[in-house]
Amino acid sequence: MLTRRGKRIYEYLTNTNEEEPNSESSECVPPPKKKKVPKILDGQFYEIISIDEEDRVIAKCTECLEIKKGNLKSTGNFKTHYKIHGSRLKDLDEYLKNKTFVMPETSNSKQSDIRDVLPAVSTDKISSKLLDLVVDGNLSFNVAQLPSLQALLETVSGRKIMLPSRRKFMSTLNEKFQSMKTGLKELLAQQLYLCITCDVWSSRGQSYLGVTVHFLDESLESNNHRQSHVLAFKRLFGRQTYIQLAQKLDEIFEDYNIDIEKVTNIVTDGGSAFCKMFRKFGTDPDAEISEDYDEDDGDCDDDSDDLHRNEPDGDGTNSETQNPNIISLGDTVYMRNETGELFASDILDFDSQNQTPTSSEGYFGGNSPQLQITLPPQRRCFSHMLNLVSNSFDELLPPLAKEAMNAVYEKLRSLWNKTHRSSHSKSICKQILGCVLRTPCETRWNSKFDAIAQIHDINKLETVQPEGTKVNVLISQLRKEVKSAALLQNLTSTDIVVIAEYVKVMGPVARALDVLQGEHNCSQGFILPVLTSMKHAIEEYRTNSPIGSDFKATMLKVIVGSDRNHGELNSKNIGRFEKYFEFTEQNKELILASLTVPKFKADFICSDEDFMSAKRLLVAECNKFIDVRPTLTAEPELNEEQDDFFVSFASRRLARSTSLESEIDSEVSRYLADPEGNYSMLNKYPTIRSIYFRYNTTLSSSGAVERLFSQSLLIFTPRRNRISDEHFEQSLLLKYNRKLIKE
Repeated sequence: MLTRRGKRIYEYLTNTNEEEPNSESSECVPPPKKKKVPKILDGQFYEIISIDEEDRVIAKCTECLEIKKGNLKSTGNFKTHYKIHGSRLKDLDEYLKNKTFVMPETSNSKQSDIRDVLPAVSTDKISSKLLDLVVDGNLSFNVAQLPSLQALLETVSGRKIMLPSRRKFMSTLNEKFQSMKTGLKELLAQQLYLCITCDVWSSRGQSYLGVTVHFLDESLESNNHRQSHVLAFKRLFGRQTYIQLAQKLDEIFEDYNIDIEKVTNIVTDGGSAFCKMFRKFGTDPDAEISEDYDEDDGDCDDDSDDLHRNEPDGDGTNSETQNPNIISLGDTVYMRNETGELFASDILDFDSQNQTPTSSEGYFGGNSPQLQITLPPQRRCFSHMLNLVSNSFDELLPPLAKEAMNAVYEKLRSLWNKTHRSSHSKSICKQILGCVLRTPCETRWNSKFDAIAQIHDINKLETVQPEGTKVNVLISQLRKEVKSAALLQNLTSTDIVVIAEYVKVMGPVARALDVLQGEHNCSQGFILPVLTSMKHAIEEYRTNSPIGSDFKATMLKVIVGSDRNHGELNSKNIGRFEKYFEFTEQNKELILASLTVPKFKADFICSDEDFMSAKRLLVAECNKFIDVRPTLTAEPELNEEQDDFFVSFASRRLARSTSLESEIDSEVSRYLADPEGNYSMLNKYPTIRSIYFRYNTTLSSSGAVERLFSQSLLIFTPRRNRISDEHFEQSLLLKYNRKLIKE
């Protein structure tokens, strides 16, 4: 009897009908060579173990399992062995009527035999896995054609590998991108609320609009139940005006079929172009415009691009003076109709002198598309606002404290520049301090505080012995060994005190900024608790130093805005967060967001009066979400023909309505008193849970899109500066949204 393995080998070897080779396999592995092999080795009497290139055979007897050696051209040794098995020799002679059959070439090791019969890997699969490698490692697309990569794969697999062509590789990139995009569309369609963050990024003379989307997982199984994905990374050409930004966002929303009613907020920085965009096209035009609007903030160009401003033309004339209904911006002509709405019209015959079209088509009607863009409300990035306060803190100080702070900062800035611009200075710094000094960066939040705090930690400033501090030792050594460092000055005792007081006063602000720029465990419900904790920490700080007292007083004035008319302290940054400490209808969104975070509830509210105001807001919002209570406020009036027989029903309805109101108030009270702090406890309070999703989907900062820009630098390197905009976006989105790809 044949063993199971012998049957498989025999069936495989005796199959001489060559089938049509698989198209996928034939691309990668050439067809195996064939040899003539004696039938005695077909598995019935002997099982082949190996055959080498010189036709030497090692086989195992199926009767006694003895290993025998021989040759394909001489099988006498195998036949002679069967003499010891008696009658089985006659069976062997009867069996060997047909002399030979064919089998694939095998090698000396069992491992090689197994590899040869493994299914070949298709080019499509190789291309897909190579693309994953390129995207994960931020590698160039040319990696897929490297001979060394092909040699590596062939060494590992033990067979010939055919790498995909450049065209095939880029086709795989596009297919995966479309698959990811389809998965993201389906996922967003299932969500009830969405939050968008966006910002403009520039590098090597090119600008891009980055857009991310965020939503909460309804399971609430863990504290980290937020999902984040990248929507787009679009190239911006020309000047980044508020019109161009609005059009790009509108195109992205349309591309992903996003209903703006689902979007709770779009989180951006305070750039003038973004602020103006939401004033013109936002659904909440009155939100956060007057106080928080920074004309000089942001990277986007904005001057002379407001459609509602009168701007002179190149010849000194004013186009809107001549025809107020027609405005020309670049190659696009905008016109107002009778209701004041703007139209973007492509007019071929346009009289530039008179600013009037020579053709009536497309003026107010025709086929001209209407410029109608509607955007969700804007939410200013609180991390960005705190960073502005941190960077401008020294400018708001009283004269003496300001002078002392500026003197310290000038010394430190000279030291930072010297240790980072000279390799020799940097090596000395690392030798003495054991690390490299951090340097402030305008585009990095908290970088100034982190750099000064590092000096404080290195010096162990509590000793107040300037001549023995490590930083002064470093400065002295630099003056000795580096000629250009001769102007560096040591830190004095006063400088050390200034640095210590600065770190202690600004520490709570830096901590608040770190918390608010979180993405997974932070939402706008953290804003009020963080501001309250920051204010409390600064108020609790005690110091005997006059400089420390000035620092503390200035920071409190920035937060709560007291003493606005104090000379030079009269600034737009004074009282910047004052309005957020008022528990009124104006701050309803932030109050409800904070109350529905189980970690905080109402614990961040100091006074009982503010607590009751916040609770009333929460109860009123619960009534809106339930939406089942009859809207009756009084008994219905009866006409002359109506009998008052059923009038008691109305009073009963009002009583039940009041009962429902009591149940809502009871649910709110039970929730606020619940000691649990995990998010899963919201499942016990369904109405509170709904409010939580509505107001905490919004992030507290635009840090998510800022981190996207950091990742972009790893792709848009000097060696890859010729990558197309399309492939740049596809690579970046595939890296962030890989889980959405449908294999």
